Amino acid sequence: MRDSYPISDFARQRPIERLAGDVSFPKLGDIVHFVGHKTLGGETDHRAAIVTLAHGTLVIDLEVFDTIGAMNYKVGSVTWDPTGTRENSWHWPER
Repeated sequence: MRDSYPISDFARQRPIERLAGDVSFPKLGDIVHFVGHKTLGGETDHRAAIVTLAHGTLVIDLEVFDTIGAMNYKVGSVTWDPTGTRENSWHWPER
């Protein structure tokens, strides 16, 4: 079971996606989805990522996996977007 932390102002403004007594914040090593920049077709690019630093809130640092496996890249201070539509955000993988 994940640790529970007080809900931040950011989290209060968004619907809660997972509950574990309180918000379930990501921890080091968790797998999440990173929403990158929009493609030429206007769709957002979703990629698997691993949490490399959890700030104890819904803001995390990630190692993002390239879709072709050529290289990975790091992204810092990524904010949570449970809808998975905002660029440069993360969300829990769909179940």
